[in-house]
Amino acid sequence: MARCIFDQVPSSLRNVVTWTVMVEGYASNAQMKTAKDIFEAMPQRNYFVYSSMISGYFKNGDVEEGKGNVRSVDEA
Repeated sequence: MARCIFDQVPSSLRNVVTWTVMVEGYASNAQMKTAKDIFEAMPQRNYFVYSSMISGYFKNGDVEEGKGNVRSVDEA
C-alpha cells in the first residue's frame, strides 16, 4: 500500500525523507532486494538511509553486503 502511494507522488514532491521511509520499510521486513532497488534509485542519500540498509543486511545475515554499504558511506 505504501509503495502504491509513493509511486503516485510526483517526483518533484519526493524528498530524501520519503525515499528513506520506503527503504526502511522494506529493509525492516527483510525485503532487501526491493530496499536496494529503491536505495539505488534515490537521487540523494543521507546517513539514515545508509543505516537502514546496513541494519537490514546485518539482521538478515548478509554481513558482507552490509560491510559494502559501510564502505559506501565512507566514500559518500
